[in-house]
Amino acid sequence: MKYCTKCDAYLPDEAVVCVKCGCPTDPMYACFDEPRKPAPKASGLRIAALVLMSITMAIVALCAVMFLLLTLIGTLVGVREGFFSMLVVDFIFLAPLAWMLPMLVVYCKKLKCRAPIGTGFKICTLIFFNIIAGVLLLCDNAEGTNVYVA
Repeated sequence: MKYCTKCDAYLPDEAVVCVKCGCPTDPMYACFDEPRKPAPKASGLRIAALVLMSITMAIVALCAVMFLLLTLIGTLVGVREGFFSMLVVDFIFLAPLAWMLPMLVVYCKKLKCRAPIGTGFKICTLIFFNIIAGVLLLCDNAEGTNVYVA
């Protein structure tokens, strides 16, 4: 009767590897926990992309608030001619905030956890957020290895 050296599971006598954890039964090839590598610090490209994304979102939000205030002031004063055109312009600035804010939150979480950023997210940043930030993220190749964060 054999037991696994790693998980203490019962093993048949002819077993070569543990059916529960996959550890070899031969003591010469016993499983040892691999030492965890420290997660790399955020690269300068990622931080620059974060700054550019934040500035872009702040500018779009500021423009949206400005046009919304102009629309409200125009209705209070009694100017009705440009009401619908101002609402359209305001929607043009409010609509991008609907995807910019969640993208920035996800990016900040990935940056904080030092998690890899997928190519799809990088391309969406390039197309929908900020061209320069997207190019910086695409140039960042820090995800070359798997990173274990304790």
